[in-house]
Amino acid sequence: MHLGGNQIFGAIPSGIENLAHLISLRMENNLLKGTIPIQLMKLNKLQYVVLDGNKLSGKIPNPIGNLTQLYLLGLSRNNLHGSIPMSLGKCQHLQLLHLSDNNLNGTIPREFSDIPSLLELDIAMNNLIGFLPSDIGKLKNLFQLDISNNELSCEIPETLGTCVHLECLYMRGNLFHGSIPPSLGALREYGTGAKPSTYGDVYSYGILLLEMVTGKRPSDDMFKDDLSLHQFAKMALPESVMDIVDRRLLPEEIEIIRHNRNNNIVSSMMHECLVSLVKIGVSCSAESPKARKEMKDAVAELSKVRDFYLAATIARNV
Repeated sequence: MHLGGNQIFGAIPSGIENLAHLISLRMENNLLKGTIPIQLMKLNKLQYVVLDGNKLSGKIPNPIGNLTQLYLLGLSRNNLHGSIPMSLGKCQHLQLLHLSDNNLNGTIPREFSDIPSLLELDIAMNNLIGFLPSDIGKLKNLFQLDISNNELSCEIPETLGTCVHLECLYMRGNLFHGSIPPSLGALREYGTGAKPSTYGDVYSYGILLLEMVTGKRPSDDMFKDDLSLHQFAKMALPESVMDIVDRRLLPEEIEIIRHNRNNNIVSSMMHECLVSLVKIGVSCSAESPKARKEMKDAVAELSKVRDFYLAATIARNV
């Protein structure tokens, strides 16, 4: 359900719970008021909830952790208050969490460290207090962290330097003190041991994408001698992609592909999505920096894959 960028007003109806198979709810940049209905938490197939840029108030419902398939949660630029629910730690597939520009208070939940897939965490422009938990270092895939314009204090944790994919870090407008951890200087082009280059961003992006698809890391024991994660994925293209895909990634979709459930068209579309993801990851992580895809092109291709995947999902549910 994509209704973003309109002038829809009023409250989100509680009857939304009847859309039991809903995967995507996008109602960003409207004039919605009222609270986030608790009934929304019953839609456990939801992968995208985007309600940014409305006038929603009240608290983020505690049962939001029931939405275990969430990939994107966008609630920025509303009037939400209260604390950030600890139950978000149950959303093990969550990659993009945007809660900025609200009136949220309390501390940063330690449970965020239980979401290994998290790529972007944006909780800027709230009223959060306390410290940045040292467990933040467990988020090895974190690409962007924005905690600016809160009331956070204490020292910046040394463990932040273990977030090896971190490229965008915003901490301005807080009450931090002490020195900048030396560990931040250890962040470099991930998985090669090479010195950073101007092409490092897209390389890290490609390696991260391959990690997500395969469930493997460049440091795994299987990658030695002349075999790297990049080469492992490249050799599987295109016929053997299903042999390297982590079954935990999209379990239902992978089963459809393997057994041709529903129809061959849906199976073929989903298979093409996975092949495309691996191709993008391989292209971005090429050994030669000049052979790597530019970031803007990679993002554009990923957007196309997303749209194609959503079309396949709709076709599956018809």
